[in-house]
Amino acid sequence: MEKGICRWESLGEWTLPFKGRGHFDSKAKLNAWVGLSTYPDAIGHLCSCDVIAATAGHGQSPARKVSKEGFFSQDLAERHVGVTLIHMGRRSKFCLVQCICVDDRHLVGRINNYREEGSWPCLYLFRVTTFSLKYDQNGDLTTGQSRRVRYFNVPAGASMLLLNRPVVFWM
Repeated sequence: MEKGICRWESLGEWTLPFKGRGHFDSKAKLNAWVGLSTYPDAIGHLCSCDVIAATAGHGQSPARKVSKEGFFSQDLAERHVGVTLIHMGRRSKFCLVQCICVDDRHLVGRINNYREEGSWPCLYLFRVTTFSLKYDQNGDLTTGQSRRVRYFNVPAGASMLLLNRPVVFWM
């Protein structure tokens, strides 16, 4: 890059290994880009990617690590609809909001926050997971014991766009 001129420059024929947005964590724990993995055998896992200096040379793909833990619900009654990951800005803290659909036919008439999906009722919930990321003693990406999961009702009248791509922000 020439002095005083700011522009994007390709550093190789590779892409970041994330589905959706990647987040830069500059804290001492990671100092890496973090996002949802695009690897077929690691769907629902997080992936970190080393930062490459512009002076490192062209074509060099950054080192990548996939988290030990999966983050999507493993409950067979909970069907994945959409997900958003955000960085909470301190101590490598993140929040993953997954929209799930619960096929729960016995809830018909007892709840008001379900929709008909085909011929069965579907209760939409946000599954919110907060956690801190770090590298363990082997250099593997992990949450350690920091993961917390809570469920929240999706507001009635929420659009399919919101369900497929939950809108999340951190201030």
